[in-house]
Amino acid sequence: MYKKLIKNYTVRELIHSHPDISTGIYGPSGFLPQDENDGDRRLAEWKNTYFPKSGVKLKVYAVPIKKYIEYNHNGIVK
Repeated sequence: MYKKLIKNYTVRELIHSHPDISTGIYGPSGFLPQDENDGDRRLAEWKNTYFPKSGVKLKVYAVPIKKYIEYNHNGIVK
């Protein structure tokens, strides 16, 4: 995403999946105290710090529940 944004490409969404979640907690990582992985939260904070007006939507596809979950640096967007 970084290389695209600095070259003025239009990036509308960044979507990745969480195919198997043994904890039963679905959505972006890093927003709950029990999360060992904070990658999604850190990415959202980075985007907010360096490209706040980019308009890029961040989403996780939770495979077990078959839903897209949009998030930002504050958590899940409702």
